[in-house]
Amino acid sequence: MRSCWLVFILLVALVSGTMALEQVERGPGSRHFLEGGVLLGSETDIHSYLESPIRAFVETGISLRPLNSRGNNLGLSLGMSSGHEDQRFYLAPHFSRQVGDNWRIETSGGILWSNHDSPMSSDFFETGQHWRIALKRNSRFSLCYVYEQMDYRIDGGAHDNYAGSFSSNYVGITLEKEPPSLISFAVAATLATYWFRQMATHWIAEAK
Repeated sequence: MRSCWLVFILLVALVSGTMALEQVERGPGSRHFLEGGVLLGSETDIHSYLESPIRAFVETGISLRPLNSRGNNLGLSLGMSSGHEDQRFYLAPHFSRQVGDNWRIETSGGILWSNHDSPMSSDFFETGQHWRIALKRNSRFSLCYVYEQMDYRIDGGAHDNYAGSFSSNYVGITLEKEPPSLISFAVAATLATYWFRQMATHWIAEAK
């Protein structure tokens, strides 16, 4: 439960930070972004969960002005992916490095949470980690690799009290746009609201 509160606090911080940044004059190179795509890969085979070889995802956030003359910069991303059985939310800072006139390498890592509600447990997955590395062309098109890891526990049934580590490995193709900041904020607020709604469902189920 503490980890869930931590993720919620970080989501609120992201939305608040985005609003605060809008009040500051941004320098050249700072921008909001909206990115989406398809991930293909494999996941750990475990009981009471249907793995997803395909996941669709959307991500929004902000990249700050370049840190130096090479164009390296930092930013913050909020994203959600959807598979057969669950939606996953992540909050991750990212670092981007220019590697050519038209190419950049971007790496990110942060907190991951799944809304999967096992038939035997309301907290099947624990809060985990999300890592991503992407090769981007002109901040429009990219190829990426995503690694996600979460611990899990099964309560009840034939596999009662069985616990382990669950991981996902994906490669993906994405498209990125630079929409008006209001749209980026609206997407971030929608993801945060949807996440909180899912969490509230779990809290109510646990309270009964």
